[in-house]
Amino acid sequence: MKKHPDGCLIEQVCYYQTFAVANIAENKVSMQFTTSSFFSLFFIFLSFSAVAQDWSLAKEGNEVQLLKRTQESGLFEIKAITQVSASPEAFLKLLMDTESGPEWIDNAVSVEVLASPNPETMIVQTAINAPWPLKNRDMITQSITSIDKRTGIMTLTITDKSDYAPELKNSMRMKNIMGTWTLTPNETGTQIMYQGSGEAGGVIPTWLSNKILISSTFKSFVNMREKVVQDQYQ
Repeated sequence: MKKHPDGCLIEQVCYYQTFAVANIAENKVSMQFTTSSFFSLFFIFLSFSAVAQDWSLAKEGNEVQLLKRTQESGLFEIKAITQVSASPEAFLKLLMDTESGPEWIDNAVSVEVLASPNPETMIVQTAINAPWPLKNRDMITQSITSIDKRTGIMTLTITDKSDYAPELKNSMRMKNIMGTWTLTPNETGTQIMYQGSGEAGGVIPTWLSNKILISSTFKSFVNMREKVVQDQYQ
């Protein structure tokens, strides 16, 4: 696990979390994408101030189901669900392997642990790449892991820690990241569910933010399914 010399998981992610910002001109108009890291994904951060409404299907395939609902801001809150042939502990090991984060978290460049006050808590900084002319992003999140000893269900609660450390060079700080990973063991492995949302800052059309959020979250979950069953996490 890579640690910062001074102290999300991706979003532990998810976060994962996914977004990008387009600089039209320096110090002028910028366009921002919102994501989930988990790892969002990051994957990729969750706000539960959403307008009360039913979930609707956003995308489905590769054993991943992605649902959405609209918040008061117009941005989506997302819920991603999949079943894997691995234990909840295997998924936790994957999240703790921060060096491999960019291998499955869509658009992630690095995932770095800044601090771990106790075994259940981690503060993580995630750097996210965006293609030109979009501006890169970073986010800092805190994850707290808990387990229901009766059911074996593990929960990772993700909260925003934007003020913990300065933003990375040439990056814009994502804020109001909130999310929950729920790991439910069953006869064939584990159901993994991530629910969340967040803000990337700047100015971007809502439709574009929502489009990128759906795409990035879906890609991260598909990648995660392949990664979590590898031998080093069992």
